[in-house]
Amino acid sequence: MFKKISDKNGNSDENAEINERLKELAEENNERLFGDSEELYERIQNDLDYVLAKEIGADEYGELDSMIRLLIPEEYETYEKIKKDFFADKKNAIEKVLGLTDVENMTFTEFIYFYLQKNTDSYYYENLSTGYVEGLKKLLDSKGIELENINWESLAGKEEAYEELLIDIVLSLANKALINEKKTLFGIDIGLGSKIFYLRETETYEKIKEIETDFYYVYDIEYLKNFYTSIYEIIVAPFKELEVTKGDFVEAAEGETGIVKVKTLFKKDNKEYDINKNMLKQVF
Repeated sequence: MFKKISDKNGNSDENAEINERLKELAEENNERLFGDSEELYERIQNDLDYVLAKEIGADEYGELDSMIRLLIPEEYETYEKIKKDFFADKKNAIEKVLGLTDVENMTFTEFIYFYLQKNTDSYYYENLSTGYVEGLKKLLDSKGIELENINWESLAGKEEAYEELLIDIVLSLANKALINEKKTLFGIDIGLGSKIFYLRETETYEKIKEIETDFYYVYDIEYLKNFYTSIYEIIVAPFKELEVTKGDFVEAAEGETGIVKVKTLFKKDNKEYDINKNMLKQVF
């Protein structure tokens, strides 16, 4: 979520101070007696991220500058202005641009993220929420893009029953259909439990992907492949006794042939079935 400070100028005193602060944070958190060690680690890491983030100056955001220049080139001058305002008077800039008060701990990355949410042609998605099928379709519609080979109504009808990865399936289906348009649908995520989705020229998307940064990550199919084996759509209705049918999505191992074991993707009562691979079409 945050850019880490490197000792590029050999400032050992500064690093020693940060390390000492980390030690103090660990001791403080141990005293809070968290029962879950994973929760304890997350708390310590979040505290350290904040300590490091406070040390970052305006000139340390080069990668974020480059991304914004590509993402919203027509608004880059506005970005430069509010960036200058933020580092001159953070409290006033946050209140003026976002209409928020009492957010002294907000970093510049978060500030710009919420600016993008409010002021750009995008779809804002909060993790675990519904309505994303309609939201992504509206984003495409606003750009004059009609993907007739996608059954939006069927996908929307699956939101309540399916796990959250249905949004990843929608993202994959949309991008396959967008290939001839030379456009790509992708998200920007800074780790706040939400994403901002954009539709951009594929060339622009690829340039954004090339930027190496810790400020944000690009939420796309390449990123999603780190979390799943392979996702398939059932294209031929299987036996009636199964709880899945044509148009449903399942997870299965890639590369296998013949009869394969698949897992359903429902929020409740996920089951495993043996299905002929010929009845499936790979989504990603």
